[in-house]
Amino acid sequence: MKKTAGLLLLVLFIAGCSSDEKPFEIYNLEVFSFFLEEDNLWEVNASAQIRGFQQNEENKQFSHHLSFSVDLILPDGAKKEGISTGDYQETAMERLTDLQLEAQFELDSSYTASGYKLVWNVKDELSGKTITKESEFKLSEE
Repeated sequence: MKKTAGLLLLVLFIAGCSSDEKPFEIYNLEVFSFFLEEDNLWEVNASAQIRGFQQNEENKQFSHHLSFSVDLILPDGAKKEGISTGDYQETAMERLTDLQLEAQFELDSSYTASGYKLVWNVKDELSGKTITKESEFKLSEE
């Protein structure tokens, strides 16, 4: 009985000391497309939520720095790298739980309706960590 109680206390102690830090990850990927008839182009808008990035505190302000690139994989497997890129560096008065990154690009009317993938490549410039996640989408006016 004493061994079981001791083991239980040890497990509770370790669990209490563990960090509640969230892993660096991409989630809630969304892609929307619109056909612009006057320009004969597809406009593609994409967003991704990011959490678990490093934030440095200085003078009661929290800074973070993320960079990203978005690659387009075509239905035939060909890849267009860096179709959209961005650098997100900011200082806030409080620690943020997540950020939304946005990408936008255009495709000409020769692109077909389905079978595309977007690949988000995100780097936390403060920690040096990188993550990648892809999502499928189709060109649609709906």
